Amino acid sequence: MATEKIAISLEQELLARVDEEASALGQSRSAFVAQCLRDALATREAERVLREARAIYEEIETDAELRHLHDRAQAIMPETVPAYDALADTSADNADNKAVA
Repeated sequence: MATEKIAISLEQELLARVDEEASALGQSRSAFVAQCLRDALATREAERVLREARAIYEEIETDAELRHLHDRAQAIMPETVPAYDALADTSADNADNKAVA
């Protein structure tokens, strides 16, 4: 991966913390800052995707629409989306627990 040198301005206290953390991890300042930026960008992307998903779910009106959306999501990311039937079982359990409480 190509890299490019840049110059940024940081508060002295922030730079000191960056250097302490980088040193504790055995990383260079550049490597530490680059990883922090990657983490921050990944977090922002995940938050954006979650906002979009919530907006889509708010528009769902029927169980058939929910099942269709779930099936599409599971096809894209099967390792993170449980089977629809497992979700239905969990929802039933949660409903039972609320009724008991």
